[in-house]
Amino acid sequence: MQSNRVPLDGTRAGPLDRALDLLGVLADTPQPPTLSALATRLALPKSTVHRMLQQLGARGAVVREGEGYAPGPLLARLGRAASRVPSLEAAAAPVMAALAGETGETVFVVAPRGGRLVVVAKHEGRGFLRTSPELGAEVPLHATSAGRLHLGLAPERVALPKGRLEAYTPKTPRTRAALDAAVARAVARGWDENVDEWIDGLSVLSAAILPVGGSLAGALSLACTSARYAALGGAARAPELVSAAAQVAARLSETPA
Repeated sequence: MQSNRVPLDGTRAGPLDRALDLLGVLADTPQPPTLSALATRLALPKSTVHRMLQQLGARGAVVREGEGYAPGPLLARLGRAASRVPSLEAAAAPVMAALAGETGETVFVVAPRGGRLVVVAKHEGRGFLRTSPELGAEVPLHATSAGRLHLGLAPERVALPKGRLEAYTPKTPRTRAALDAAVARAVARGWDENVDEWIDGLSVLSAAILPVGGSLAGALSLACTSARYAALGGAARAPELVSAAAQVAARLSETPA
């Protein structure tokens, strides 16, 4: 059985990737899987999986249950800690649903992951035509509204490729001076738009998600065809999107009981 996991950077999975895959299987399997079952599920030699289990067991991440293996106390502790921190995806979910329901268009959230900007949450609109990037897709920094917000508000978390800026369409910013000016506008407003700059016929309006007292968490984006964007009012919808992004930020700032 082949593993369906593909690392985001396109490289082969390393030891840490395999360990995390193993822990994921343990977390998702109701009954403690055996060594053989784990090896089959992960498409790895039994000797490799056995060594991983021993190393993880020594750290309390895995425990033996009968003939199988289960998550250990370390994972339980990490889980409790994670449950105290609202996730960006969870905080954005109801806001995205409401905005998508109102406009009929797709709403998504992008955030930095490993130096790249990727789609981490998405709510499809009612329209038949799908124009927005897929969940998990990388978003270019210089050609998108969300990218420019991150370049201006969280430059330490993203990396603009060196060399010439890729021209996706005739409207893509092609010089550093043009990009710097666009980034400055985005920062000053807290929102930005890209109309036919990344994909011809696609328009995206994005607003910064800024939790109280925190750094940029991501960007809330509304995507549709450029014709539909004009019909919706274009940049005139920015205040509405800024308000929605503020709702996401407020939910992130909440302290769970």
